[in-house]
Amino acid sequence: MCRGGTEIATTVLTERRQVVEVVIQREVIEYRIVSRICACGRAQRSTFPAGIEAPVQYGPSGSAVAMCMTQYQLLPYQRTAGVLNELAGPAISPGTLQYAVRVAAAHLEAPVTAIRDALVAAPVAHADETSRCVNGTLHWLPVLSTNRLTAYFPHPKRGAEALDAFGLLSQFVGVLVHDHGSAYERYQCMHAFCNALIICAS
Repeated sequence: MCRGGTEIATTVLTERRQVVEVVIQREVIEYRIVSRICACGRAQRSTFPAGIEAPVQYGPSGSAVAMCMTQYQLLPYQRTAGVLNELAGPAISPGTLQYAVRVAAAHLEAPVTAIRDALVAAPVAHADETSRCVNGTLHWLPVLSTNRLTAYFPHPKRGAEALDAFGLLSQFVGVLVHDHGSAYERYQCMHAFCNALIICAS
């Protein structure tokens, strides 16, 4: 009953308030192996899990964060190392991040090849190019894409030389949608012009 002596309603209403925190911290996982001499006189030694190869190394989650920051967010290696060291204190260096990127690139060779093969076999694909600065120098990125897949290739020049080095358009036999650039029309496939680009240019 409430203070006035009346009955409290049976329906109970609840109210929730949540606070979402982002916790970034370093976690060290230690693995140990044991060795001893068997009764037969032979030395026996257990083994570390696969991938544990150094006395101290960085794990896959740290590498994933570094890939996101350097390759997707486009932060320089020096700044990425600074952010990680300030937030979690792993004492990581820019050189270690560069090595992690090379390792990740090697792991991506198979899926990148699969994407390129699927684009070449696509019935319709869009071709274009965009620019990007590479080590302070203007480069061009020829692009071949569908609604689900994209492949691009950095090259210091724009046009036929870059497209030939890209290597996909010479194999493509579907309908190639592009901006009517003469470099595209050299390839032996069906061509369709992107009206949006033509209208914007007119």
